[in-house]
Amino acid sequence: MKYKNGTAAIDVSVELLREALVLFPSTYRVIGSSCSLAPRTVRLIVESEDIAGHDLLMTCEVKDTGSTRTVVMLPCGRTERP
Repeated sequence: MKYKNGTAAIDVSVELLREALVLFPSTYRVIGSSCSLAPRTVRLIVESEDIAGHDLLMTCEVKDTGSTRTVVMLPCGRTERP
């Protein structure tokens, strides 16, 4: 499938899934999910005009400053296709 925006995978622990979804930037849209290689982890597939490229593996950095929480999405590699 061809996407207009960039795509990435983000592995999330099932225990933190609900909290993680709330922290995603509003420009990110979850377009799918699959099993992750790690136990009790789900791989979310997201797309966004903020992502440069396709098949990236991303992580996020959460910073709390006073009452403000900032989330920065960071590429950390590429996904491997089976």
